[in-house]
Amino acid sequence: MRIQKLDGLRGVFSLMIVIFHFDESLTIKALTSNFFVDGSFLFVDFFFVLSGFVISTNYNGIGSGKQFSLFLKKRIIRLFPLLLFSTTVVLVLELIFNLFWIDLLVSPKSISSIFHEYFDSILFLNSTTLLGATPGLNSPSWSISAELILYLTFGFVTLYMSKRNRIFAFLLILMLSIGFCIYKGEFWFMHDFGYIRGLISFITGHFVYVLSGKIRNLPAIGEIVLIPSLIILFYLFSSYSGQTQQMLFLGFVPLFFGLSTLLLLKTDGPLSHMLASSPFRFLGNISYSVYLNHGIVIVIIPRFFYQYLGIEKNQLTLVLITLLTLGILLLYSYMTYMFIETRSSLFLKKNIL
Repeated sequence: MRIQKLDGLRGVFSLMIVIFHFDESLTIKALTSNFFVDGSFLFVDFFFVLSGFVISTNYNGIGSGKQFSLFLKKRIIRLFPLLLFSTTVVLVLELIFNLFWIDLLVSPKSISSIFHEYFDSILFLNSTTLLGATPGLNSPSWSISAELILYLTFGFVTLYMSKRNRIFAFLLILMLSIGFCIYKGEFWFMHDFGYIRGLISFITGHFVYVLSGKIRNLPAIGEIVLIPSLIILFYLFSSYSGQTQQMLFLGFVPLFFGLSTLLLLKTDGPLSHMLASSPFRFLGNISYSVYLNHGIVIVIIPRFFYQYLGIEKNQLTLVLITLLTLGILLLYSYMTYMFIETRSSLFLKKNIL
């Protein structure tokens, strides 16, 4: 089951993460130098919350080893083709530049480290320290690594626990994860313990699923508070830094995204209609491709124009090349959505399931 307005919201948030990762020297400062964009990396936690809700909604009936195996195959088929493709593209480019145009690189890498990071990514391990705390070769893929670990956790709990005991099992995992973050004094884990960060938000999403079955529809006027509340949250977030920031927002960020998801599920107001419209549905459909493709696109395209073609930086060129980069990213992501995500999934489902 897919909920179009939540897909649309995921599409918007994926674009915000793209903007967050833009090199400030290669785009207009007004776009990146503000508290809202500075906090946009938090939208990864929304992705985990949404995943927890969607997986719980679609797979809460795992009751045998065969069903667990089928669930896991379906999730790997969903994640792996694009992960492999996008990371292999980065691998090829890294090898070309490090072997032939090393003078163009800010931080050259050894060939062995390139392959180390490549396998860390495609083996779904770069949200753990099993192969070292590397970012992986396609650094946004750390959250995809975490996703697979979350699926495994969900599958085991659902398989081996009765429905009554699942709540306590997920609460225990949630408390242990929060305790680990407090012990480490950190919450925004990525390439080391990213799966711990993911567990907190994913389990929050599971409880959204539980509560959604107990709450009736809410007044559409409730949607009015969402956008101002999000802006206030990000403003407050920008007021703190370091360990204080991480500990204050440890539980609050996942909770906020969980309550926002629950509110959108139970309302049918203007915001819901907008997010379910065709442009936002399109963004939602290609959001996974946008997320895994953006790291390489926003590095190569602006540098091609400014460094290779020698175009002068001014306000006009910064705006135009930023828009062009986003346009190329969306087009490229649509192509990978159609030819890698969709076709590969159909092929694998036909031959594996």
